[in-house]
Amino acid sequence: MKTIYVFPSLVISAAILSGGCQKNDQAPAPKKGSAPSAQTAKVAPAKADEKAPAETKIEHVTAIQAAEFIIKNPDTVILDVRTPSEFASGHIKGAINIDFKAATFTDDLQKLDPSKSYLVHCRSGGRSTSSLDTFKKLNFKHILHLDGGMMDWGKEQLPVEK
Repeated sequence: MKTIYVFPSLVISAAILSGGCQKNDQAPAPKKGSAPSAQTAKVAPAKADEKAPAETKIEHVTAIQAAEFIIKNPDTVILDVRTPSEFASGHIKGAINIDFKAATFTDDLQKLDPSKSYLVHCRSGGRSTSSLDTFKKLNFKHILHLDGGMMDWGKEQLPVEK
């Protein structure tokens, strides 16, 4: 008689330990507000005659790291995405200005060589962070993002020209 009660509890315990009675093998959806996971999206394999688009390498750097990278890699294009008036008030030597707020921002980026390395920055890092998706969509090869922008550049007393 006792086995009648033991058997159902074994079945229930096994079901709980094996993840329940779900038939879905997918990972559970992330909860609202939770941090993104390290999962990667599944991408259909490219056909033999098609080249897969190159993935944009994005590195987040400090002002000191950016300055050192520029010295070691003088071909790096310094891209200031602030407004023209902000740019005129002081910028990193050799920088070019393409205003993130301008309606022509994406068109202006398309005129650049995506195979080069770019150091991208703004005043504090907000606009330049927002611009990173555009660089990805345009298949730029290598982007260094100056996380603290010109504010951190100035805090480190790195050279600025007008």
